[in-house]
Amino acid sequence: METQRILVNELSVSKQAANDYAAGDIINCLAHTLRELIKHGDQIGCEIAISTSANLANMRLLSIGPNNTFYACLFKRRGPDQQAVSGFLQKLLRNRPSTEELLAKYERHRCAHYKNGLLVDVARTSVAAAAALEGWLVSLRGCSDFPRASVTARYCRDDNSEEHDVVIVHFIEQSDILQSEDLCLLRAHGAVLSWLSGPTSSGISKS
Repeated sequence: METQRILVNELSVSKQAANDYAAGDIINCLAHTLRELIKHGDQIGCEIAISTSANLANMRLLSIGPNNTFYACLFKRRGPDQQAVSGFLQKLLRNRPSTEELLAKYERHRCAHYKNGLLVDVARTSVAAAAALEGWLVSLRGCSDFPRASVTARYCRDDNSEEHDVVIVHFIEQSDILQSEDLCLLRAHGAVLSWLSGPTSSGISKS
């Protein structure tokens, strides 16, 4: 059975929750999307492997107040269903290999994300791992830098390779999975990136 790598996008944790209730909704959405992707993998005969960045736990999910990190918000869950979601996500944070471990062999690659028409270096993040490994990227809801659309990155594997745009399959909510179902089936499980030729004058700085 082929393995499809999923990367949880730590850059999508951007202080978007105004209070604990909003943070809980965002966390629920993430967990439900990941669980649905695991089921989807089973349906297309593909084993799902989920990786997270070591930075994810400490990214700020709440815009105000103490205990505002993604990890801290997991411990504010009280009901049985909420605790099950928190336990699921805490386990994922301990999954190996992490994003950083996956990227260890890509020391010379370069990757930038298009943000407001500009290129931002993301070479050591889950966005870069998704580009390098033909992975699926899952973002948290409510981050303006990662709306509900495919994610385009400018990627170069090493100094001898040409820079090109990579369109990364991107999920935020469960409904995104249904919308991309035909794409996933047609891509033979692993080939989930569209590689678009382009000029090499983007000026991505080396990481």
